[in-house]
Amino acid sequence: MHVLPLRMECGETHGLPLHDGAAAELADLWLTEPDDGVRGRLQSLLCREPTLVVWAACRFRLASGRPVAGLSDLAHWLDAMRSRVWESSPDPELAGWIPADDRTIGAWSEQAALSVAVADLASARAAEAMRDRARLVGLFFGSDAWRPPSGSERGHGAERLGGWAAWALETGPNDIRSNGHDLVGLVEGAARDCEADRRTVLESPGAKRIQAAWRGSTRDWLRGLDRIARMARRLEQWEERFTESVEREKLEAIKEFAYGAGHEINNPLANIATRAQALLRDEHDPERRRKLATINSQAFRAHEMIADVMLFARPPLIEPRHVSAHSLVDGVLKELVAVAAIQETRLVRVGTDADFEIAADPRQLAVALKSLCVNALEAVGTGGWVEVDARSAWSAGSEADDAGSDADGDAGSGPVRGGLEGPSNARRSPACDTIVVRDNGPGIPDWIRPRVFDPYFSGREAGRGLGLGLTKCWRIVTLHGGRMRVDRPESGASIAIEIPAIPRQGAGPERDQGLATAADLY
Repeated sequence: MHVLPLRMECGETHGLPLHDGAAAELADLWLTEPDDGVRGRLQSLLCREPTLVVWAACRFRLASGRPVAGLSDLAHWLDAMRSRVWESSPDPELAGWIPADDRTIGAWSEQAALSVAVADLASARAAEAMRDRARLVGLFFGSDAWRPPSGSERGHGAERLGGWAAWALETGPNDIRSNGHDLVGLVEGAARDCEADRRTVLESPGAKRIQAAWRGSTRDWLRGLDRIARMARRLEQWEERFTESVEREKLEAIKEFAYGAGHEINNPLANIATRAQALLRDEHDPERRRKLATINSQAFRAHEMIADVMLFARPPLIEPRHVSAHSLVDGVLKELVAVAAIQETRLVRVGTDADFEIAADPRQLAVALKSLCVNALEAVGTGGWVEVDARSAWSAGSEADDAGSDADGDAGSGPVRGGLEGPSNARRSPACDTIVVRDNGPGIPDWIRPRVFDPYFSGREAGRGLGLGLTKCWRIVTLHGGRMRVDRPESGASIAIEIPAIPRQGAGPERDQGLATAADLY
C-alpha cells in the first residue's frame, strides 16, 4: 500500500491510501515521455481510483486557488505537472496513519468500488455537457472514508460527499445550482440508489476488479512513489539544464560568427556597394543600370542579414518604461497598413480589453511585434486576415487569471517548447501581459514548430525572408524577461508575446507619449 501525502494550507497533514497497482501505473506515467496518450491513460486511471482523484483535486486547489472543472481538466493538469505535483511530507507518523489490516483494506476496497459506481451512474444520468463534471463529483462520494477515523460513525448519502468535495470542487448549493445543474442532487440520488442495491453493485465484474486490486496490495506502507517522483524530477531538471547549456553554447557560437562575419564580410560588401554606386552614377545604358542597381541592393541585403545576426548576438540594452499597449500595437499596424492593403489582407487590432500599460522598451518591442506581423502577412499571402490582440494580465478572463493552474509548471497544450525556447524561458510568469498575433494562413506544421525560433530557419522556400525575424523577436522578448508562446489554433497560426505585468497598485512612471516606430531601429 502506498500513501499520498497532502498538507493543507492550515498545516494539517493527511495521507490518502493508494493500492499497489494504481501506484505502479502512476509511476509508469511519470516516467513516460509526454504525449497525447499519457493524458488519456491518466484520465482512465482517475476514473477508477477515487483516492487519487481526491488527492489530485486537493493539490490542484492548493496550487491554483480554484476548483477543478472536471476529470479531463484534472488529467490535463496532472499530465503537465508530472512528478512536480508530488508533495512529500516529512512527518514520520504519516506512513502509519491507519493500520493497514485486512478489515481496513476490505472497507477501503468496498468504498472505492461504491465511489466508482456512483460516479458511473451520476455521469450516465447527467446531461452530456455535464457528464465529466458529474463523474468527478461522484468519485468524491465517501471521501470521508479516507480520513483518519474520528471514532464516530461515518454518514451515508449526502453526508458522504464530504467536506473535501465542498472545498476542492465547490459543490455547495450556490456553486452548482446557480448554473442550472443540480449535480449534488444528481450524485446524492445515484448514491442512494447504489447504497440501496449495495450487494448487487459490489458483485458486478467492475467492482470485483477494483476490490481485488485493493486487497492484493501489501499490508505495509511504502514510499516508493516518493522516490520515483524525486527521480523523475531530477531527470526533468537534468534535461532542462542540458537544454539551457545547449542554448548558451548556441548563442556563443552565433556571437563568434557574427563578430567574424561583421569584419570579414561587411568590408567587402561596402566595397562592392561603393563601386556599384560609382558605376551607376556614370552609366546611361538602362540594362546595365538595372544590373548595377541589383548588385547594390543585394549588397545591402547581405549587410542587413549581418546586422540582424549582430543584433541577436549582442542586442542593445533595453530601456523599459510604462507604455500604452494599444498605442504600441497601433503604431506597428500603421507602418504595415500599406503592405496589407497591397495584398488585400485585413490587418486590425481586436479585443475588448481597455487600454493598459506594459513595462517595455517601446522601440525594441515594436521591432519584435513588427516581425510577428510581417511573418503573419507573408504566411497569409493574398486576402485573409491578421489580427493583433493586446490582453492585460489583470483583465477579467485573461490567461493570467488562470495562471494558478500553472503554479508548479506549464500546463496545457498551448505552449510549444522548441528551437530557442528552452525551459529557462518556458516557465510562465505569475502574471503576464500578452500580445497575440493570429492569422488564417496555412498554419505551422508540426515538423516546423520545434525550430520556429531558430536563426535562418524557414519553412518557406529559399529566398523568402531573411530567416531572422522570429529569432530577433524571441531575443527581444526574452530580454524583457518574457517569453514567446506558439499556440495550436484549429486553423491558421497564433503566436503570443508574454511580458511580465506591471503591478496594478500604486502610481507608476508617466506613460511614454513619444513612441518610436519600429522603423527607427533599421
